Amino acid sequence: MRSRLVLLVAIVALIVGALGVVDLFKSQPQPEAVAEVVDNKDEQHVAVWMTTEAYEKGHAISAQGVIKQQLPLSEALTLGVREDAQISFSPSVLLNRSLNPGDVVLPEYQVSPGQPGYIDLLVTEGMTLYPLK
Repeated sequence: MRSRLVLLVAIVALIVGALGVVDLFKSQPQPEAVAEVVDNKDEQHVAVWMTTEAYEKGHAISAQGVIKQQLPLSEALTLGVREDAQISFSPSVLLNRSLNPGDVVLPEYQVSPGQPGYIDLLVTEGMTLYPLK
């Protein structure tokens, strides 16, 4: 009688195990959706000045004609900016190139009195400088 009981328990165990294996293969594996987290906290930002109106060569920049924007460092590097741009709004500081709306204003684009090329920016085309003394 004991052998029949052991045989019955063994058969039940095999059936339960077989059902478990069949159920395991029947169920579709659920793909795990892993959201890729982008960590932007370490991204540095750079302050750049962008024009909102056109400026001609030899004219000064006004504060109303530019806006300050914060750009990620990777985007600023494509524009040629590595650090925060410091520009002067003094009326005596002139641009050495023409700028269109949306262009970035770099400090290299400004010429102060006493720097090489400043006099050339003051003289209008077709005019000649004469010393007064």
